[in-house]
Amino acid sequence: GCDVDDFFRIADALQVGTISAMVTGERHRSDLDRMTEDFAALCDRAGRMGLRCDLEFVPMWALPDLESAWHVLRNADRANSGLTFDLWHYLRGNPDPDLLSSIPGSKITAVQLTDGLAQPFGNDLLVDCQMHRALPGKGALPIQPVLEQLGAIGALDNIVGFEIFSSALDGLDAQSLGEACKNSLVDLGLPSSI
Repeated sequence: GCDVDDFFRIADALQVGTISAMVTGERHRSDLDRMTEDFAALCDRAGRMGLRCDLEFVPMWALPDLESAWHVLRNADRANSGLTFDLWHYLRGNPDPDLLSSIPGSKITAVQLTDGLAQPFGNDLLVDCQMHRALPGKGALPIQPVLEQLGAIGALDNIVGFEIFSSALDGLDAQSLGEACKNSLVDLGLPSSI
Protein backbone atom coordinates (compact mmCIF):
# COMPACT_ATOMS: atom_id res chain seq x y z
CA GLY A 1 0.00 0.00 0.00
CA CYS A 2 0.87 3.64 -0.24
CA ASP A 3 0.86 5.77 2.91
CA VAL A 4 0.92 9.55 3.30
CA ASP A 5 4.72 9.66 3.41
CA ASP A 6 4.86 7.72 0.12
CA PHE A 7 2.29 10.08 -1.37
CA PHE A 8 4.40 13.13 -0.54
CA ARG A 9 7.58 11.44 -1.83
CA ILE A 10 5.80 10.74 -5.11
CA ALA A 11 4.52 14.34 -5.31
CA ASP A 12 8.07 15.58 -4.74
CA ALA A 13 9.56 13.23 -7.33
CA LEU A 14 6.97 14.28 -9.91
CA GLN A 15 7.38 17.97 -9.00
CA VAL A 16 3.65 18.58 -8.91
CA GLY A 17 2.16 21.83 -7.63
CA THR A 18 -1.14 20.45 -6.36
CA ILE A 19 -2.27 17.32 -4.58
CA SER A 20 -5.85 16.12 -4.15
CA ALA A 21 -7.40 14.64 -1.04
CA MET A 22 -10.45 12.37 -0.85
CA VAL A 23 -11.99 10.68 2.18
CA THR A 24 -12.68 7.05 1.33
CA GLY A 25 -14.43 5.91 4.51
CA GLU A 26 -18.01 4.74 4.70
CA ARG A 27 -20.72 7.17 3.75
CA HIS A 28 -22.87 8.37 6.68
CA ARG A 29 -20.10 7.60 9.15
CA SER A 30 -18.35 10.89 8.75
CA ASP A 31 -16.92 12.97 11.55
CA LEU A 32 -16.61 16.38 9.91
CA ASP A 33 -14.65 17.87 12.81
CA ARG A 34 -12.05 15.09 12.61
CA MET A 35 -11.91 15.38 8.82
CA THR A 36 -11.38 19.13 9.19
CA GLU A 37 -8.46 18.60 11.57
CA ASP A 38 -6.92 15.94 9.33
CA PHE A 39 -7.35 18.06 6.21
CA ALA A 40 -5.83 21.11 7.93
CA ALA A 41 -2.80 19.00 8.94
CA LEU A 42 -2.50 17.66 5.38
CA CYS A 43 -2.62 21.22 4.00
CA ASP A 44 0.03 22.33 6.49
CA ARG A 45 2.34 19.51 5.44
CA ALA A 46 1.65 20.24 1.76
CA GLY A 47 2.33 23.92 2.38
CA ARG A 48 5.77 23.17 3.83
CA MET A 49 6.55 21.57 0.46
CA GLY A 50 5.09 24.48 -1.52
CA LEU A 51 2.03 22.49 -2.60
CA ARG A 52 -1.65 23.33 -2.79
CA CYS A 53 -4.02 20.68 -1.42
CA ASP A 54 -7.47 20.39 -3.01
CA LEU A 55 -10.35 18.51 -1.39
CA GLU A 56 -12.67 16.38 -3.51
CA PHE A 57 -16.05 15.09 -2.42
CA VAL A 58 -17.28 11.71 -3.70
CA PRO A 59 -20.94 10.67 -3.27
CA MET A 60 -20.14 7.04 -2.37
CA TRP A 61 -17.75 7.88 0.46
CA ALA A 62 -17.51 9.69 3.79
CA LEU A 63 -17.30 13.20 2.29
CA PRO A 64 -20.26 12.76 -0.07
CA ASP A 65 -21.30 16.21 -1.19
CA LEU A 66 -20.54 19.88 -1.64
CA GLU A 67 -22.02 20.77 1.74
CA SER A 68 -19.71 18.48 3.71
CA ALA A 69 -16.66 19.40 1.63
CA TRP A 70 -17.34 23.12 2.00
CA HIS A 71 -17.68 22.64 5.77
CA VAL A 72 -14.26 20.97 5.94
CA LEU A 73 -12.58 23.46 3.60
CA ARG A 74 -14.07 26.54 5.26
CA ASN A 75 -13.26 25.39 8.79
CA ALA A 76 -9.76 24.14 7.96
CA ASP A 77 -9.19 27.66 6.61
CA ARG A 78 -5.86 27.07 4.87
CA ALA A 79 -4.63 29.46 2.18
CA ASN A 80 -3.20 26.61 0.11
CA SER A 81 -6.48 24.71 -0.14
CA GLY A 82 -9.41 24.58 -2.52
CA LEU A 83 -12.16 22.32 -3.80
CA THR A 84 -12.01 19.94 -6.73
CA PHE A 85 -15.49 20.06 -8.24
CA ASP A 86 -16.41 16.99 -10.29
CA LEU A 87 -19.72 17.47 -12.16
CA TRP A 88 -20.62 13.78 -11.84
CA HIS A 89 -19.90 13.74 -8.09
CA TYR A 90 -21.96 16.88 -7.57
CA LEU A 91 -24.98 15.73 -9.58
CA ARG A 92 -24.94 12.15 -8.26
CA GLY A 93 -24.61 13.38 -4.68
CA ASN A 94 -26.71 16.10 -3.13
CA PRO A 95 -26.69 19.05 -5.57
CA ASP A 96 -27.19 22.35 -3.78
CA PRO A 97 -27.41 25.31 -6.22
CA ASP A 98 -27.90 27.84 -3.40
CA LEU A 99 -24.75 26.70 -1.63
CA LEU A 100 -22.80 26.60 -4.89
CA SER A 101 -23.80 30.20 -5.63
CA SER A 102 -22.50 31.30 -2.23
CA ILE A 103 -19.01 29.80 -2.61
CA PRO A 104 -16.32 32.12 -3.98
CA GLY A 105 -15.20 30.80 -7.36
CA SER A 106 -11.58 31.18 -6.30
CA LYS A 107 -12.14 28.40 -3.74
CA ILE A 108 -13.17 25.95 -6.48
CA THR A 109 -9.67 25.51 -7.81
CA ALA A 110 -10.36 22.66 -10.23
CA VAL A 111 -13.45 21.68 -12.22
CA GLN A 112 -13.71 18.19 -13.70
CA LEU A 113 -15.93 18.04 -16.78
CA THR A 114 -18.00 14.93 -17.33
CA ASP A 115 -21.55 13.72 -17.90
CA GLY A 116 -23.45 10.50 -17.36
CA LEU A 117 -26.57 8.42 -17.63
CA ALA A 118 -29.89 9.78 -16.38
CA GLN A 119 -29.86 7.15 -13.60
CA PRO A 120 -26.85 5.34 -12.14
CA PHE A 121 -26.04 2.18 -14.10
CA GLY A 122 -27.55 -0.77 -12.21
CA ASN A 123 -28.20 1.57 -9.26
CA ASP A 124 -24.50 1.11 -8.41
CA LEU A 125 -22.76 4.48 -8.00
CA LEU A 126 -19.25 3.02 -8.01
CA VAL A 127 -19.73 1.09 -11.26
CA ASP A 128 -21.54 4.07 -12.78
CA CYS A 129 -18.69 6.39 -11.73
CA GLN A 130 -15.92 4.15 -13.01
CA MET A 131 -17.41 2.86 -16.26
CA HIS A 132 -20.40 4.86 -17.49
CA ARG A 133 -19.50 8.51 -17.62
CA ALA A 134 -19.84 10.44 -20.86
CA LEU A 135 -18.27 13.42 -22.54
CA PRO A 136 -19.79 16.65 -21.22
CA GLY A 137 -23.01 17.38 -23.05
CA LYS A 138 -23.20 13.85 -24.46
CA GLY A 139 -24.96 12.29 -21.46
CA ALA A 140 -28.23 12.90 -19.68
CA LEU A 141 -27.11 14.76 -16.55
CA PRO A 142 -28.22 18.40 -16.23
CA ILE A 143 -24.69 19.79 -16.47
CA GLN A 144 -25.43 23.00 -18.40
CA PRO A 145 -27.03 24.89 -15.47
CA VAL A 146 -24.16 23.80 -13.20
CA LEU A 147 -21.60 25.00 -15.74
CA GLU A 148 -23.43 28.33 -15.96
CA GLN A 149 -23.36 28.61 -12.17
CA LEU A 150 -19.66 27.74 -12.04
CA GLY A 151 -19.02 30.36 -14.73
CA ALA A 152 -21.03 33.00 -12.85
CA ILE A 153 -18.94 32.57 -9.68
CA GLY A 154 -15.65 32.50 -11.60
CA ALA A 155 -14.78 28.84 -11.00
CA LEU A 156 -14.27 28.19 -14.73
CA ASP A 157 -11.39 30.69 -14.66
CA ASN A 158 -9.35 28.15 -12.70
CA ILE A 159 -8.19 24.66 -13.70
CA VAL A 160 -10.76 22.95 -15.92
CA GLY A 161 -10.31 19.52 -17.45
CA PHE A 162 -11.99 16.26 -18.29
CA GLU A 163 -12.50 13.31 -15.95
CA ILE A 164 -14.32 10.62 -17.86
CA PHE A 165 -14.21 6.96 -16.97
CA SER A 166 -16.00 5.19 -19.76
CA SER A 167 -15.85 1.72 -21.21
CA ALA A 168 -17.35 3.22 -24.39
CA LEU A 169 -14.48 5.73 -24.79
CA ASP A 170 -11.70 3.34 -23.76
CA GLY A 171 -11.45 1.92 -27.29
CA LEU A 172 -10.82 5.26 -29.01
CA ASP A 173 -7.34 6.20 -30.18
CA ALA A 174 -5.83 9.42 -28.81
CA GLN A 175 -6.61 11.49 -31.91
CA SER A 176 -10.28 10.45 -31.97
CA LEU A 177 -10.66 10.99 -28.24
CA GLY A 178 -9.07 14.43 -28.47
CA GLU A 179 -11.43 15.44 -31.28
CA ALA A 180 -14.44 14.12 -29.36
CA CYS A 181 -13.41 16.12 -26.27
CA LYS A 182 -12.88 19.28 -28.32
CA ASN A 183 -16.26 18.87 -30.04
CA SER A 184 -18.04 18.38 -26.71
CA LEU A 185 -16.62 21.69 -25.47
CA VAL A 186 -17.64 23.50 -28.64
CA ASP A 187 -21.16 22.04 -28.42
CA LEU A 188 -21.43 23.30 -24.83
CA GLY A 189 -20.22 26.77 -25.82
CA LEU A 190 -17.00 26.41 -23.79
CA PRO A 191 -13.59 27.38 -25.15
CA SER A 192 -11.99 24.39 -26.89
CA SER A 193 -8.68 25.44 -25.31
CA ILE A 194 -9.73 24.16 -21.87
